[in-house]
Amino acid sequence: MFQDDLHRYRAGALFGSRRVPVYVRRAEHDHGERPHDHDFIEAAVVLSGRATHRCVHGQRSLCRGDVILLRPGVWHAYESCHRLRIYNCCFGQSLLRNELAWALDDPPMNQLLWSGLLSSVQGVTFHRLQAGPMREAERTLDALAASLSEPAAHRAAQVGRLLVFLDLIAGTSRLQRAAQVDRTPTGIWTALRLMENDLAAPWTSEELAGRVGLDRSYLVRRFKLATGLPPLAYLARRRAERAASLLASTDRPIARIAVEVGWDDPAYFARRFRQQFGMTAGEYRARFGRGP
Repeated sequence: MFQDDLHRYRAGALFGSRRVPVYVRRAEHDHGERPHDHDFIEAAVVLSGRATHRCVHGQRSLCRGDVILLRPGVWHAYESCHRLRIYNCCFGQSLLRNELAWALDDPPMNQLLWSGLLSSVQGVTFHRLQAGPMREAERTLDALAASLSEPAAHRAAQVGRLLVFLDLIAGTSRLQRAAQVDRTPTGIWTALRLMENDLAAPWTSEELAGRVGLDRSYLVRRFKLATGLPPLAYLARRRAERAASLLASTDRPIARIAVEVGWDDPAYFARRFRQQFGMTAGEYRARFGRGP
């Protein structure tokens, strides 16, 4: 089952030694799947059957063509399953910082991978593939799965197939996004990378602006246009996601984890974590913790 693979991922083995951090697999859920989280971005495509999807947003009925996109740390579950068949496509955040960094400048992909997921308070978005794109998505995932099983396959080809799949999902909302994202200044990506490289640092908008040579108000405005969140709100989201990963994969005290991600005040950490995941850090660990 996919849940077993999630356990292995906690030991760093879901992506294994593959040249690209992508995992693709068909999964069957005849008896439901208990709430679980993950440390990667996941796109779950419903191939057939029916089920009820549950997450912090509530419940939602699923059928063929539905796509669920989740950021790291988000929990979800499948209930009342009836011959549910899903294609899981998971990929590490390192792709967003490297091969997929250009997505900041492409409005549909930006909306899918950055601004849409980040502006969704709980990091979950739902999409719907019509019959034609759905068939193409299934063929693309089949080809990607085959490529990932070939040791000599080229990384570029694998990332290319992932992009074709993601573009099919992005196409479901092309006409819904009226605002276009102008070309993102390089300083915005530099500021994002600075925070990613040191989430615990006491960043301020003024310091980030100075480090990348931009006016503070311009940095905040363009960063929000590119990612869906102002810089410090993005930092808070990433700190909460990192804390969720540590809560699920280690037995470190919650207070220590709070300090590690940059929140020295336990009360403030508790408030921000609950705001992000809809439960306390203790409740999150009790539900998803797997030990070191």
